[in-house]
Amino acid sequence: MPRTEGPRGRVPAVLHAVVVLLVFLLAACSSIPTSGPVATYVAEDDGRNQGPEYTFNPPGPAEGATPRDIVQGFILAGTATQDDYKIAREFLAPSLAGEWQPVERTLVYRNAVNIVGSPSESEFVVQLEVDTVVDERGILQAAEEGTTESVPVNLTQVDGQWRISEIPDGTMLSAADFRTLFSAHSLYFYDATYTYAVPDVRWFASRQGVSAAIVAALLEGPASYLAGAVLSAFPEGTTLVRRSVPVESGEALVDLSGEVLTGTTFLRRQQMQQQLELSLAGLNTISTVKLTVDQRDVDLGGAPDPAFRAAVRNPAVGSTQVALLDGELVYYEGSRPLRPGGLPSVARYNPRDPAMSLDQRHFALLNGQRTRMLVIGSERVLQEAVSGT
Repeated sequence: MPRTEGPRGRVPAVLHAVVVLLVFLLAACSSIPTSGPVATYVAEDDGRNQGPEYTFNPPGPAEGATPRDIVQGFILAGTATQDDYKIAREFLAPSLAGEWQPVERTLVYRNAVNIVGSPSESEFVVQLEVDTVVDERGILQAAEEGTTESVPVNLTQVDGQWRISEIPDGTMLSAADFRTLFSAHSLYFYDATYTYAVPDVRWFASRQGVSAAIVAALLEGPASYLAGAVLSAFPEGTTLVRRSVPVESGEALVDLSGEVLTGTTFLRRQQMQQQLELSLAGLNTISTVKLTVDQRDVDLGGAPDPAFRAAVRNPAVGSTQVALLDGELVYYEGSRPLRPGGLPSVARYNPRDPAMSLDQRHFALLNGQRTRMLVIGSERVLQEAVSGT
C-alpha cells in the first residue's frame, strides 16, 4: 500500500486522480456531436439585451463548394438571424442578395429536407414535409400532417463560385430550430368598448429589431381571424417612419407617420400609447414607450382623459360555466347542474357548442347540423343570428 502521509507520498495519489479525471472527460467528449450549427448562449445583460438568447453561427460558403453544398449551406444559414441574415446572403448571387426577404415566410419542416437534383447541375428542388408556416406578420398556420412543399432553386457561377440566383423569399427551419429561434408575442387590440385588451399571438425570430417587427405588425391590424371582432386605436394606414424602434435605457422610441394624429383626440392618443405599451411589454428590454410623430413628441394631454380606462388583460371568467344537459342549457358550478331561470327551451334544435357572456345575460349555440347560430339576449328571446355552412 503506497504511503500518502508526506508530500512525496501524496504525488502518486494526485496523479492517479488526474488520470482518472482525464479518462472520464475524454469518454464524455466522445458523445459530443461533430456536425450541425454552433449555438452560442448569450449571457443576460441586466435584462437589457435585445439580441437572441441563442446565436447560431453556421459557416458561410466554402471555396469550390458544389451546387448541392451551396443549397445545403443556405438552408442551414437560415438559423443565423443576426445582422439581417448576413451569412445566408453570402450564399446568394449579388443580384439576389440585396433583394431576398428572409422574414417574408418561414417554412418549418418535419424530418429532414430532401434536395432533388436535375439533369442541369444548376437546378434543384428542395422537398419539405411542412409542420407550420409563419408569414411576415408573425401569423402562424399549422399544416395538416403529410403536407409537403417543393421549393425551386437555381444557381449561377459568380467569379468561378456557385451561388443561388433564384429562390423564393423566406427561410426553411427544422421544428427543433424553430422552437429555439422563434418566440410567441402577444399584440393587443381592444374590444368594442375599449375595456378589454384582446391578445393576438404572433411569432417572431428572437433577433435585433424584434421590437420593430412587433410594432409594424400591430400597426397593420389584427389577424384575419380577429377582423371585425377587435379594434385598434391606430388609424388604418399608420406606419413607422423608419423600420426601426430604438430602445434607449429601457425606453422604446416609436416614431410614426405624420397623418396618424390628424383629427385625433387626447383620448385616442392615450389609447394608442397604451396599445403600444401592452404589445411591447413582453420584451424584457422595454419598460416604457415614447410615442413620436416625425420625431416630434406626441401631446398626450397630460392627465388621462376622463373616458380613458386601463384595458383589462386576462379577465377572470368566474366559476359558472354554461353547458348542455338533456338538450337544454344549464349552469355548472363545480359538478352540480343548475337550470337558469327564464331561458327558452332549445332542445328541438339538437343544440351544440353553447357559449355565454361574462355577465351571464347573453347566450349563443349552434344547431345539431352546425348550420344555424341561435342567440338569446337579455330579454330571454331565442333568435337566429346567422345561417350557412
